Amino acid sequence: MSESYEMAGRVKVVMDEKTLGAKSFKVREFVIVQIDGEEKYRQEIVMQCCGKNLDALNGVVPGDDVRAHFNLKGREYNGRYFNNLDCWKIERLGSGDAEDAVPDFEEKPVVEPEYDVEIPF
Repeated sequence: MSESYEMAGRVKVVMDEKTLGAKSFKVREFVIVQIDGEEKYRQEIVMQCCGKNLDALNGVVPGDDVRAHFNLKGREYNGRYFNNLDCWKIERLGSGDAEDAVPDFEEKPVVEPEYDVEIPF
């Protein structure tokens, strides 16, 4: 069994279910925007629910604050390597527990750093 991870964030997109391969393997992807404490840069992370875990996405809509529990999986196919974040449980946050709440996203202007050294070109 692989190690389990978790990540909190706000759901940005929930994609339609896809059927892959001849065995009718079903997959549904979603995007979580991660904000970690004082993190300046948003990370938009694509995760997937597959097979029996598709029900974890029931009722989840863009804008929901969630904590996703997932396993990291990797594989090789035709000389190329792929990684998947395979989600198996989604918890909704913000049900009165202020510690779990994810802050609102704000568009902040990009600030260029100031340098005290003159560059010779």
